[in-house]
Formats: sequence, structure tokens, C-alpha cells
Amino acid sequence: MLRLSRKIYHIIIILFFIIDFALSADLVKWEEKALREKIVKDAKEYIGLEYRFGGISAGGFDCSGFVRHIYKINGIEVPRRSFDQYSKGKKIKMKKIKLGDL
Repeated sequence: MLRLSRKIYHIIIILFFIIDFALSADLVKWEEKALREKIVKDAKEYIGLEYRFGGISAGGFDCSGFVRHIYKINGIEVPRRSFDQYSKGKKIKMKKIKLGDL
């Protein structure tokens, strides 16, 4: 049976955790990308629906109602009013905007 020195054993354990962390980070990035793509896909399904002031359902949306609905069906809670959405949101520089950002 192969015996490893303590130092080599610790190096192997550390490498295992580094690889595990890297794979987990890639999975999170993949899941985030998939969610962003689904948000856009879901939003596109409503193209052609008439604007309805104060609307919060598939019978007609206003802008903030639409945003809230699309994010909600994707498991993300967003405030109802546009001012609240703006206040709760995080500012993103134009060069860093990703698919699904508002």
C-alpha cells in the first residue's frame, strides 16, 4: 500500500478543495446564465400584449407590473412600483450589463 507523507496528503486535500470550489463557481455561473436566458425568454412570450395602466396580470401590464411578473415567475421577488424597483435595485455600469438586467 502506498503511504503518503503528511505534507503531500495536505497538498492533495488543499488541491481537492480548490478544484471543488472552481467547479462550484462554474456551476453557479452556468445556473445564473440559464436563469437570465429564461427571464428573457419568458418576457418575449408577452410581446404584443397591450399596455394597461396599473396592470399586473397577463390581461395587461404596465411597465413595473410586467417586470415584477417576469421576475416573480422566475423565483425573484421585485417590488410592485417602479420607484421601489429603482430604489431596491443595484446600479450597474453600462459596460457591465448582462442579459436579464433592468
